[in-house]
Amino acid sequence: MQTRTLLLLSLACGLAILFAGVALVIQIANRADVAPPRDVGSEVSVADMTVIVEGSRESGDRHAVDLRIGGVDDPDGSDGFRMIASARPAPLVESCGATSVELRECTLVFEVPDDGGSRQLIYDRGDQSARWVLQMP
Repeated sequence: MQTRTLLLLSLACGLAILFAGVALVIQIANRADVAPPRDVGSEVSVADMTVIVEGSRESGDRHAVDLRIGGVDDPDGSDGFRMIASARPAPLVESCGATSVELRECTLVFEVPDDGGSRQLIYDRGDQSARWVLQMP
């Protein structure tokens, strides 16, 4: 290859890196910040659903979350719940199942490590989500 060809190729690579950097800066600038956690006991609207996390308790490797949920008749309305326990996803053992327009009480049960680490409950519905930081007893 000639020197001129190598110089043009290196200039093209440099421009490609520059454009990629500009695109990354634009993505970071437009990124929405993570919403603060919701308070336990407060009524939270997530898309068309209303959720009130009333409290939680842990026994061994099970963490139960007591809540009220309603707003829409949906056979899969409570499928959007997940828990992060000690920075890892916790498997859902018992779900609330279908939801209705009326608020109803239910209990979610997750399998968590018995390490006393942090617990966060997250509910995703549509393009919205809410999260609660659960206090350990």
